[in-house]
Amino acid sequence: MRLLNKATGQFINVPTSRLAVALIRSDEYMFVNDDFKESEHPRDEDGKFTKGSGGGSSKSSGKLSLSSIESKAKSQKIDLQVHEGKEKITLALIKIPEKQRNKGLGKEYINELKEYANQVNKPIDLVPDDKQGKNVDYDRLVKFYEDLGFKLQEKGKPEKIGGFTKHQPDIYRYEPNSTTVSKSANQIKNSLQSVKELKNGGYIDHNGFEHSPNLTEAQRAVENGFYTEILKNTPKLIADYKAKFKNKIDPDDVKRLDPNFDKDSSLAAAVHEPSSYLSKVIWNQALKEKKEKGDTSPVLFTAGGSGSGKSEAGELAKAIIGAEEDPLTFDSVLGNFDKSTKKIDEALQAQDGKIDIVYTNAPLELAVLLNMKRSRTVKLDTQIEAHFAASENIRKLAEHYKNNDRVKITVVNNTGDPPDLAEGSLADVPTYSDREGIRKKLVAHAEHLVKNNLIKDKEGNLIPDPEKRLKLLLGN
Repeated sequence: MRLLNKATGQFINVPTSRLAVALIRSDEYMFVNDDFKESEHPRDEDGKFTKGSGGGSSKSSGKLSLSSIESKAKSQKIDLQVHEGKEKITLALIKIPEKQRNKGLGKEYINELKEYANQVNKPIDLVPDDKQGKNVDYDRLVKFYEDLGFKLQEKGKPEKIGGFTKHQPDIYRYEPNSTTVSKSANQIKNSLQSVKELKNGGYIDHNGFEHSPNLTEAQRAVENGFYTEILKNTPKLIADYKAKFKNKIDPDDVKRLDPNFDKDSSLAAAVHEPSSYLSKVIWNQALKEKKEKGDTSPVLFTAGGSGSGKSEAGELAKAIIGAEEDPLTFDSVLGNFDKSTKKIDEALQAQDGKIDIVYTNAPLELAVLLNMKRSRTVKLDTQIEAHFAASENIRKLAEHYKNNDRVKITVVNNTGDPPDLAEGSLADVPTYSDREGIRKKLVAHAEHLVKNNLIKDKEGNLIPDPEKRLKLLLGN
């Protein structure tokens, strides 16, 4: 017989001869996978028996409840055993009658449990069990759960129990995320419709997603397509991102998860809001995982205007501050004080490491050159705004966190191409004014670079079609 420790979430196997011992500690354990039906003997979230019908917590009208899922399963003669604790939900058993199999019922109930888990913000743990029916293949069962968003949480290890050794099973976990519940194509399409208009001309949809203003019909289709993929496959998108970019969270890189943008960078406006949302999901999950691992290494924030050479400066900065090879990093301009402090404070609260802010300081003329060398050239007005905002904000952040010994700011000066890097100080960061005068100067500089064939790649070869880069820079 299997028992579940409600406090630890660990499954143990107990011989029938030792059952009396287990029952003595019944305040700590619950039955699983036997003739005792948890749904017929409901408990509260502490595992105590209650007199109400069904298990788990009843939710207000309009929301899914665990008891409604269990009642529905009972009416279909499906053996569903679920326990809800303070920190998580454990799916002990889901057994579909043989005559009702291959009709998608298992997937349907798993998705309903996921939806409930999203409502109460608790993970679901389960143990794939291939002994619950004939011809059940363990690997296929694991793939079934993985396709539904479950990941290996804990690899089973040998454990001594009452004088004998038993290999504990693998535990798989679904992490709650309101965007991963399966929906039909029509449900998804309808959920992306506006429920609240925004002052900027954009809108909020039924999922709470923000949609950009002033998009063409084709751009809106791209935006909705990216949101649809997020709704259907958030775990896969996160896994794909981590496989490619590891621990560096960059909203610009998240945009590249959309195949339309990856082929055509002019669609940046169309994927801006979906990539911004997904960046936050990836970031929050990374912080949570860092905390769970007991990782107390620093979290890095990059800062500085576009084209400063932040990637190259990051390598020097890691050597200066003694960072790990692949530290958790949020790649940003850090040009908005409120958004910056919110992000930094989130990191301070969500994990135990310090915060290292690395500001890359480069002359605007150099930044324009580096910008035009990129395949996705940023518009000059956007670039100027980023440098103005980052320069002003880094000083605000220094003042704001001056008494917080967990936050440190490092300035790296970049004065050349190829990068010429050196540690600097806030005193090196210029303050900007006369925006229009600076713009005219930078336009003339960009035209000079193109006219004199000065835009070259790392190997010293001329960048193809520099006139096109100039048009992109000037927004023509």
